[in-house]
Amino acid sequence: MQARFNIAVARFFICIYLLIFHSDFPDISYNVANFVPQGLFHLLPGPIGEFWFLPLRILWMVSLFLAAFGRLMPVSMGAALLSGTYVMAYCNNFGLPIVGTALAYLCLWILFLSEFGRDQKKNFLKLAQVIIVMFYCVSGLQKLRFGGLEWVTSENLAIQMFYNRMTPTAQWLLSLDPIWIRMLAGSIVTIEILSPLALINKRIALVFVFLWASMHIGIQVVFDYHRTFLSCIPCLAFFIDWDRVVPQRLKGIFK
Repeated sequence: MQARFNIAVARFFICIYLLIFHSDFPDISYNVANFVPQGLFHLLPGPIGEFWFLPLRILWMVSLFLAAFGRLMPVSMGAALLSGTYVMAYCNNFGLPIVGTALAYLCLWILFLSEFGRDQKKNFLKLAQVIIVMFYCVSGLQKLRFGGLEWVTSENLAIQMFYNRMTPTAQWLLSLDPIWIRMLAGSIVTIEILSPLALINKRIALVFVFLWASMHIGIQVVFDYHRTFLSCIPCLAFFIDWDRVVPQRLKGIFK
């Protein structure tokens, strides 16, 4: 019962966030002549014309709203998953990769599949946590694989800041001693590499929830191109024991 409630609350936050911040396509002026299917789009119909974009967006928004409150499940969750494939990933078939919503999309799959395993909610909750942990850990390993320790000890991060949009925060960081930016780079990699520790117990998990969320917000403030990755933050709800946090009078909202 506890795992079921925690999944319901996580579903609410993920669906509401996607409804508010990812209810449209990044761009709808795609030239169908440039369509090159990627991933699941080898199996899905495409390219689709602009005529179908509006119905898909409407289906995406309606299904997210219904799924957020546990209505018409699992149909609403399945509709959100299918329409979300296009809303969040269609641009990847036109050479415009957007991977920031990848974790949210994987969480939609878990939420959908959990509807068919009502007696296995705890396993789906743990699966979501493992996937989230691996999402961060693999990112850290990739940095070390391609950049080695130089990703931390060199001026790589400072150079990225300089050649980016030079936000006020980036300008301030570049005005400091370079050691601080190196420490920042090292902190990011350390948090990502140590992410599996979040699976040990709930208290450690809460620490990493704070660190992961802070990392996403910080990167957005510094670089101003991390917005789609902010969709990872509501996914972190899988690590919180909402059964203890949510007041009893509000629990009826989540089904």
